[in-house]
Amino acid sequence: MPKRCKHSEEATDATGADVLSALPDAILQVVLSFLPSDETVRTCVLSRRWRHLWKSTPALRITRGGRRFLEWRAWTVNNFVNQLLLLRDRLPLDECEISISEEFHNADEDELFRFVDTWIRPAVSLCKARVLKVRIRTDSYSLPLVNVPFISQFLVRVELTDVILRSRSLDFSDCPALEDLRMCSCRIYARRIISQSLRRLSITRCDFRWKSRTCISTPCLVSFELEDIDGRAPLLESMPSLVTAFVRLDYSCNLGGH
Repeated sequence: MPKRCKHSEEATDATGADVLSALPDAILQVVLSFLPSDETVRTCVLSRRWRHLWKSTPALRITRGGRRFLEWRAWTVNNFVNQLLLLRDRLPLDECEISISEEFHNADEDELFRFVDTWIRPAVSLCKARVLKVRIRTDSYSLPLVNVPFISQFLVRVELTDVILRSRSLDFSDCPALEDLRMCSCRIYARRIISQSLRRLSITRCDFRWKSRTCISTPCLVSFELEDIDGRAPLLESMPSLVTAFVRLDYSCNLGGH
């Protein structure tokens, strides 16, 4: 833990009073939730008042953050995230964001990407995240989410960007509250996308498998977007509640049979 954080200069008014620390804890926790989590944790050194505020922020943001976070080795990042998930108060998260991109230049970045697979499970089950956002991308790598079962009574929205999605990753049968699923620039290799509760589904700039067609089984869907996809177009099962739909297929998209 660094001895000083860049937020250690407290906000003061014209009289020199500490305005920021005068705010209620609940407001300070919301303010902290907009920061990358490594910077949020550093605020614990400001004073005794700030020591535990980071544990109850309504959002976790495992992002590129400040320069110090970029310079950490993969095992250091993994240790930090594991401790972050373990030590925070057991309050449901409004949002968990995991966003790592080409700005991570660690020599062991492939190892870092593999760790992400192990962060999602406690974020969803232990921390009870309502919104999960995952974006993992460099110029030459995208993360395969293979062994991440989505099991949660609290998950309402999932946003996945630049990841490889395989069979188990797209079965949301154990997420009865899920209403919104957005996938952008993903490789979708699952045989089925399943959800009995999903109401909004957006699939944009994604690659589907060529050998067989992915079946989308979402009977409660109200809004559907399928745009600029590559590979074999998915099969759509009955959607009796559908109100709005936008479909635009790329010229290379295959509309052939099974």
